[in-house]
Formats: sequence, C-alpha cells, structure tokens
Amino acid sequence: RPAAVLSIWKGPERSLQQVTLGKIQAGGKTKLFAVRAGAGTVWEIAEQILKDVDKKPFDLQYKKALDFKRDEVRRVVIASGGEQWTIEKGAAGDEWEITAPAPAKARPHKMNAVLYNLTNLKAADFAPVGAPPREFELDPPKRSVTLFDGSGKELGRLAIGKDTTSGPAA
Repeated sequence: RPAAVLSIWKGPERSLQQVTLGKIQAGGKTKLFAVRAGAGTVWEIAEQILKDVDKKPFDLQYKKALDFKRDEVRRVVIASGGEQWTIEKGAAGDEWEITAPAPAKARPHKMNAVLYNLTNLKAADFAPVGAPPREFELDPPKRSVTLFDGSGKELGRLAIGKDTTSGPAA
C-alpha cells in the first residue's frame, strides 16, 4: 500500500500528474521510493519528503493576520469599548503622536512594539467555514486596529472579537 499519492496539476493546461510514494524497511533503515504514473523508473528519495507532504489543511493554510510593511504605516486607529484613538507618525518619521481624542505625545517604543506584534500575528485556529461573524463578536467587533499609509490608504484592519480557547477571535 502506498505511503502517499501526490496529485500535481502542471502548467496552464493543468495536466494531472501523480506520484506514488512507498516505503520499506531494509537493514534497519526506512527507505522511501517514488514513481510517477505512467513512468517505469522508481527513484529512491529522501525520507523528509514524506514528512513534508504528510500535512493537514491547517498546516498548509496561510495564517498571517495582516500583511503590511511597518515602515509604510503613518497612522493607526484603535477602537475599543466605544472609544477610538488615532496615533500618527510625525514628519521626521521617528516620533508618534496621539492626535485624537486629545493630542499627546505617544511612546515610540510602544508604537513600534504594536506594529511589530501585528506583523507577526498569526492565526492559532480558524472558525468553521460559514460561521457567522456575530458568533465571535466580530460584527461589530469588540476592538479593532486599522493601519494607514501617508496618503490615507488603508494598509490593513484587524477586527478583534470574543476570547476563545485559542485566544481572541480576529
């Protein structure tokens, strides 16, 4: 019985090619072999390949919550509990200032930490397909963070809902 069968759709015509992987124990070692459907040649291949393809859909899903470049962010809007704060980067590019609801200096290292953490934020789990956002308090969200560039273009928005066993829903 095969260890795995890989289906690969190749080229713009999406022609299907299948590769069957098999493994045997020989001399106390595991050996892995591959053969392409319709080809007579059997190749011995590295065992790591089987580990690489033995994945669940969650393992292969893109988990990054926001995709933006930190140095492009010029304005951050944070909303929580009915309140909203706007923090903007100064013209010099290294100072942050709270511009709403009341002007005040912001701590640059705190804003840099916020942006760093947002660039590295990854999903710990996914809601079932078709689950209503209201179920996770995402419609409307309990909290949100919205990022803008210097021209006012939105770079990303993170809606944060109720806490789950994996952390806050987003």
